[in-house]
Amino acid sequence: MLSAPRRDSLLVQEYLNPLPATLDLSPDAPAVLRVFAARSGLGERASVVSAMLKILPPGMDAPQGINELLLAPVHVETGALEDGIPMSRPAERWARSPWNDTPVRGRPVPEWLRIRNVVVAASSVLPGVPAIGWDILLSENSPLILEANKGISLFRASLWHFENGFRRRLSRSLRKWCSDRYNKCRWKKPSILRLSGAR
Repeated sequence: MLSAPRRDSLLVQEYLNPLPATLDLSPDAPAVLRVFAARSGLGERASVVSAMLKILPPGMDAPQGINELLLAPVHVETGALEDGIPMSRPAERWARSPWNDTPVRGRPVPEWLRIRNVVVAASSVLPGVPAIGWDILLSENSPLILEANKGISLFRASLWHFENGFRRRLSRSLRKWCSDRYNKCRWKKPSILRLSGAR
């Protein structure tokens, strides 16, 4: 570890325990929310458009890749979880955890309103970015911002929130952002991307 700073940036942080309300979902690591914020125009106030909860299986305290994750989309207005989607089998939907039969669908995300407010406030720091994916750690000190990802990543881990479309039209700036990056992508599968559903 002492040589790591010479090779790359290094951030050392104390271990954070999972939030008690999520211990049955992920007993060995805090669950992480990916919350997407978008704005109608550059410099305007952002709002939360979608979110998903990343859940690790028991016995794992940090992801080694993406295939071990269970992703559960979050209803933006209510903060309730939808069916979980295993990364290794994305066609499947699980109302309960595949590992321990813990309920997933309908379960409220703890402190959801506070998390939404934190994301909107944090997005004001990046007024020139039309879409930001915030990673929020659900620890005993929740909510804790881990990082900001500029935009909606065009890879399968971040596309399922498009599955049923958004409740309102995407802003012009965000539609252009999505279109520009989709056209640059070599891997084009409209059946997965479903940008038409987002209008």
